[in-house]
Amino acid sequence: MNTNREGFRDWELKLFNDFPLLYRDTDKPDTQSLMCYGFEGIGEEWEPLLRELSEGLERLIKRWIENNPDNKDNHPRAFQVKSKFGDLRFYMEGEKHLGDECYLLIDKAENQVHKLGKK
Repeated sequence: MNTNREGFRDWELKLFNDFPLLYRDTDKPDTQSLMCYGFEGIGEEWEPLLRELSEGLERLIKRWIENNPDNKDNHPRAFQVKSKFGDLRFYMEGEKHLGDECYLLIDKAENQVHKLGKK
């Protein structure tokens, strides 16, 4: 478990800092979020794809917070991001509140990684 951001790779820290709403639980224990493990099994070569996905999700979260100011501290966020069998797995908590666009963004990124693995 990572409670003080030590042990994260530089590119992971950059993503966490650039998208603080999406990755706000990186300092939580693994009983609350698996983001304490960073991007499990993922190499830096996936960073551009994760950045694009994170930009879209952060935008959706900001919009959700604007529309739900009384519940802003309980906004949707990343729960676990990992590689499984060479494919991207991106799990969120509260994603249903972000609507279909959230699922489309995640599916697009997961499909892009899958296609890269097949080449």
